[in-house]
Amino acid sequence: MPLSHLLRLPLFALLSLLLAGCGNQESNFTQIEGFEKIRSALPDTAANTAEQKLLRQYQPQLFIDNDAEGPLNFYQDYIGDGILTTAEGTINNPTAAQLNQHKHDPAAYFRHHGESRPSPPVAYGNVSYSTVELPGLGNRALTFLSYHFTFRASGLPAGISPWQQQLINLVADSKDWHQLDHYTAVFIVLENKQPRAVILQQHNYMRTYLIGGEHFTAGETIKIDAAISSNELYPHNEQRHQWRSAGFMSANTINHLLALEDSNGIYSSYDITNGKQQVDYQLQFLPANDAFYTFEGYLGEKRILPGRDGPPGAIYRTLPQLCPLPLALSAFYWTEGDREYAEILHNEEDPWNLSETAITRYKERFADAWAEQFGSEVADTE
Repeated sequence: MPLSHLLRLPLFALLSLLLAGCGNQESNFTQIEGFEKIRSALPDTAANTAEQKLLRQYQPQLFIDNDAEGPLNFYQDYIGDGILTTAEGTINNPTAAQLNQHKHDPAAYFRHHGESRPSPPVAYGNVSYSTVELPGLGNRALTFLSYHFTFRASGLPAGISPWQQQLINLVADSKDWHQLDHYTAVFIVLENKQPRAVILQQHNYMRTYLIGGEHFTAGETIKIDAAISSNELYPHNEQRHQWRSAGFMSANTINHLLALEDSNGIYSSYDITNGKQQVDYQLQFLPANDAFYTFEGYLGEKRILPGRDGPPGAIYRTLPQLCPLPLALSAFYWTEGDREYAEILHNEEDPWNLSETAITRYKERFADAWAEQFGSEVADTE
């Protein structure tokens, strides 16, 4: 996995300081094998009228800290306030059409000025469908509602230690680690138009929560908090709350994420939420292959330190194998103290390229949890 997606937390930030003079010769993350197949399968249409109604019906509430800037309008206030650089030259304050003209250019990059924010914040909604096999429960026809928010900048987690933050701030702004954060996504999973699960993007991995469990009550609006500085999304908590986090999921971080051990401050850290202010945002709809999702270049300023370059489009939220939501639904389901989940990952030679054995076990575990929560009735597969 390229440095641009790993260097998000303390160790990786410190390594950036050491590597600053070395440069990053790796190819753009979007060109990794597997993403082209994902891009080519995306429709060039936005949510239709019925789908827009469904998205509005289950639209989540977003909360931020009182001192946070909060999300903004991607095209009007972010892309519309900067410079797009391509092989053909530069474009000041590009339009959505101009950004889309260059979405398949891995060398294209956009630098945001960050000087204005006149519009109400916007979240982009979309809908996809999949038949998901749950072992012992048959093939389930599921609907995935996606909601993406846009933040001007992404910072490091607020829970890093003071000495680490001081060291990082000597050469970089820990609250402006890179321009643009639009991986901040909520995915609500429906079966027969009933919410069954919520998947939240958290750094370079996701986490699945079942409706009716500890964090989301059946029949209530989905409420989400954006973490201070990092913007990562977590279940809403009325009080200031600390959440275990890591730059990515690995043998070095999984025990911390599952609360099997505390962070050693090297590979993992803590996000902090304090959702006191509800965000009044507009829901808008883009085609699934729009540049917001599929841009292959850089949607933020190129910076000297590795890991501080702006990200590409929103679909590049993790490696290709784990991007499809039907697999993410089960592969990212765990509970605190879940030793078996940790053991599965520890037994994998490459946690970013899961074996069929691991995938099967993840599906079985998720099916067991689903049956316990919603009943063991087998789906009608005819």
